[in-house]
Amino acid sequence: MSPGKLPTVSGLELIKFFTSEFGCSVTPGKGSHVLVKGTIKGRFVAFPIPLHHELSIGVLLACLRESGVSREELLRYFRKK
Repeated sequence: MSPGKLPTVSGLELIKFFTSEFGCSVTPGKGSHVLVKGTIKGRFVAFPIPLHHELSIGVLLACLRESGVSREELLRYFRKK
């Protein structure tokens, strides 16, 4: 993975990121989606994540935008793995 390139992640991997790094909780959503809820950086957030094997870059960026988490924070987490 190059320095600024976002990783290819599954819905489950992204959920694990939000639950382990920010203490978010997960509730069932409709169909193949779950709802991630929690307080991130002092702000309550709630957004859906599809349980796909590979999330598109657009979906990944939308989750980051909704949560207020930066690309750099996501990259740091996946580099540790």
